[in-house]
Amino acid sequence: MWLLGGLLFVGMGEFNAVATWLESILDHFGRGSAAGYLIAIMTAAGVAGAAVLPQVVAARERRRTLLLAALLMLSAIALGGVPLALRLPATASASMPQPE
Repeated sequence: MWLLGGLLFVGMGEFNAVATWLESILDHFGRGSAAGYLIAIMTAAGVAGAAVLPQVVAARERRRTLLLAALLMLSAIALGGVPLALRLPATASASMPQPE
């Protein structure tokens, strides 16, 4: 039960962090207005996934397979996102106001 609680804590923390910081991060790239739409898409995808996936997985008794697939997908996204983020142009930070 503690493991499940810990996973929920991390998942909610990640969502809240993204929802909180997404607009300010996208502002640096001139796309701050897209943050609301992206958060809405994330929320709708989470609600749809939570409503549909449990019944499908439970009916086929593939809980472990789904968890492993989700872990592999998230790991691939995270590992692929780091090199992508490192390749972003340095000009985005040049437009930020510098402290005096």
